[in-house]
Formats: sequence, C-alpha cells, structure tokens
Amino acid sequence: MESKQKLYVVIACIVCLTAGIFAGYFPGYYSHQNMVDDTLTQVSTIDAILNGLYEGVITYGELKDYGDFGIGTFAGLDGEMVALGSEFYQIKADGIAYPVNDDMTTPFACVIFFDADREMPVREGMNYTQFREYLEGSINEKNIFHAVKLEGSFSYVKTRSVPGQEKPYPPLVEVTANQPTFEFIVKDAKLTVDYTSELHIILPNTEEFNRLDLTMSRKGELEEAEN
Repeated sequence: MESKQKLYVVIACIVCLTAGIFAGYFPGYYSHQNMVDDTLTQVSTIDAILNGLYEGVITYGELKDYGDFGIGTFAGLDGEMVALGSEFYQIKADGIAYPVNDDMTTPFACVIFFDADREMPVREGMNYTQFREYLEGSINEKNIFHAVKLEGSFSYVKTRSVPGQEKPYPPLVEVTANQPTFEFIVKDAKLTVDYTSELHIILPNTEEFNRLDLTMSRKGELEEAEN
C-alpha cells in the first residue's frame, strides 16, 4: 500500500509477555481500582495465541477503560487492531481500517493511555530496519515497557493483516506463513516514546486456557510468526 498522506504508525507498540504467570500472586495490586493512567494493560499472553486460543477475552468497550493507544487482534484472529487517540480500528485482510464496535471482543491486546515521555528526531528516508536499529540503540531503559508512536508523512508504506479463522483454529505460525512483512520509508515524521514500569494482565479464565502448558519457550515460533 502506497501513501503520501499524513498518518500514524504504531511500531512494536509494547514488548508483550509470553506467560504472565505471576499476575495471580498480587490480586490487590492488579485490581482496576489501583491502576494509574501510566500502566500497560495486556489481555491474555502471546503463548496463548501461538497455541491457537483465538476466542475473545473481553469486549473492546471494556478494553477502552485501560488505554487509548495500542495493538491487538480480534476474536477468530480477524485482522489487526490499532488504537490511536481513543479511536480503535480493525485492519482487515482487505487492507481497510474499520471502526471497532464496543461489543466486539479481543483474544489478545496491549494498550496504554499514551503520554509521551520523550521525543526523538527521525531521519528522512529511514526504512523500517534502520528505524528499529536507531530506536533500540537510543533507548537506555532496556528492561521496562515502551509504547512508540511515529506520526507524519511516509513516501511508502507496506502493511500486513490476517483473515478471520474458523474452528478448529490453526496455530499462529500457519496463519502467518504467507503474510507480507511490514516496511516503510519516512518522509517527514515525529517520534514519541512513552515509558512505563507498571503492568496489568487480564488472563482468560477458561478451561482451554488453564489446560495450556505455558512453561515451554515458544520464542522460535513467535519469531517465525512475526517475520
């Protein structure tokens, strides 16, 4: 998809957990009443998605209480979710961004109320690989979460999405096997980063999720699915 219009790009919005097994140890700390605006909320775990658990966990109406910026997906893995400035969009396999209804559900998402802690310059002509290297080399706070927003004009943008899946759901690596990779070329853009060390996890309380073995490392599968 080529574009010369002004747009927003959510880049690797948050580093997401693969298990989240500690969430249940501190129920008071993770209660909604104790949350603050600068808290990352994650719905489910990436391992659950890698195992093919694509059923919705909460509605988007509920998710909006936890953030206005982020990424995720939909029940049945029906497209990519992008949240920008309190507006939630469903990027379907046809490449069109559709408004999200509050009663739609998500099996996995990461959201935060975006409040920039840092602004960084971005060089014109930078591609996605160069951008990642620049970002990783410029951030000193390596062990906390980062929400990244790139706003501006791009001479070229290439995105990806997935079609909705039917039961029995295939593993994520099979769904994403033929996806195009994400790339772009910056024309004129502003980069802002929001740091947070606060984490809130919403885990599915279902029989299917509770049967999963989340102790196994699926790093290889994740890298294959993302690349």
